[in-house]
Amino acid sequence: MVAVRSAAARAAHGHAAPAAGPARPPRFPALPGRHEWPRKTRITISIEEDAARWYAAGLRFECTQCGRCCSGAAGYVWVTSAEISALAALLELPLDELGRRYLRRVGTRHALLENQATGDCVFLSDGRCSVYQARPAQCRSYPWWPANLTDRAAWGRAATECEGIDEDAPLVAFDEIERRRTSSE
Repeated sequence: MVAVRSAAARAAHGHAAPAAGPARPPRFPALPGRHEWPRKTRITISIEEDAARWYAAGLRFECTQCGRCCSGAAGYVWVTSAEISALAALLELPLDELGRRYLRRVGTRHALLENQATGDCVFLSDGRCSVYQARPAQCRSYPWWPANLTDRAAWGRAATECEGIDEDAPLVAFDEIERRRTSSE
């Protein structure tokens, strides 16, 4: 993290004022209603920049359809209108019935329901996805989620939950990882 302090803040902490000289224009434009910039600014590297550093040679993964990515802690599996229609067609249900039985509204979005006791996805049946052919993009893009691709340690943590991340699994090329990663965006 990089600390950014105003001249007044530096002086309050005992730092000498810079030598007088020609006035410089501000580094950043003023924000309406703001008198100075925040004291600290976080500098981050985007996943695209970081990706080239550690998984450019690809990663080993093959989905075993074990269902472990569909179970456990509660969360949100977001679904689009097109995905809702695909699920309704697969299950041969009218849209309104699919909505009542399998979806929840969160703000302006829809998410799949989950088992309240276990946190498992509503479509997880006998440890397998019962709608695998029409699963949402968020599900199709696992394990290529940004949180799993930040660095080798994050990928290693994902491997403790996902049996498909294995040294004996086929190598997935960087371009294919990027295609799958961005399919849910």
